[in-house]
Amino acid sequence: AEHHKEAIQTAIEFLRNYTDNHEMLNLIDILETANISVNNQNESRKIIGLDLNEDYTGNAHKTKLANHIRQRDVLKIDYQSFKALEPSQQIFHPQYLKCYNNRWFLIGCNSEYPDNITVLPLDRIKSFKKVSKPAYKEMDEDWGEYFMDMVGVSADGENGPQEVVLRFYNNRGLYVATKPLHNSQKKLDEIAPGIHEVRLKVIVNRELKSQILHFGKDIEVISPKTLVDLVKAEHEEAALR
Repeated sequence: AEHHKEAIQTAIEFLRNYTDNHEMLNLIDILETANISVNNQNESRKIIGLDLNEDYTGNAHKTKLANHIRQRDVLKIDYQSFKALEPSQQIFHPQYLKCYNNRWFLIGCNSEYPDNITVLPLDRIKSFKKVSKPAYKEMDEDWGEYFMDMVGVSADGENGPQEVVLRFYNNRGLYVATKPLHNSQKKLDEIAPGIHEVRLKVIVNRELKSQILHFGKDIEVISPKTLVDLVKAEHEEAALR
């Protein structure tokens, strides 16, 4: 057992030394933390806890879907969004699995819109099976690069990355300095006591907006104006309820 533990740690250290890919580094951190946690399970004094969503409905799909992606299989998927009363079927060409905020997503395209990227949360997939036709369509995307420019998984339109300037009050910016909103986040600037600004180069999408709303009154969007207006509209609508 000790030999296996040492081999795992050696592999983690090797991977860390030979990659600068953002997603791979995140995966290495997860592996290293999981390795510590597993080693700690048989000890009476627990020293680490993992915030894993073991009850997540989509967990059962991950391994099977990963194998289908690897084998370039076309799938018939029964999918039901939160708004739909009944599941609907689609022929899907799976390309990539992505985890965000303890929720897993299947990325690919369906046969009806083969040139569009479609994102399916795994917890909304009711069932799936391999089909022989049509032929598998491989999308010409570097998925690591594709998701590098956004928070979460929603491209939300045709706009590319924009410079986003956020101002934090009551020293909330210090929290953002230790836990960046996005990998493009620039150094925290203190513009007055307890008031800080950060700059991001990121696609404006629903996940970014959600992150901003999380800070409530302690954040102000300086630019771009489109994001200023989106956040303002959310606050105004909430105030009317």
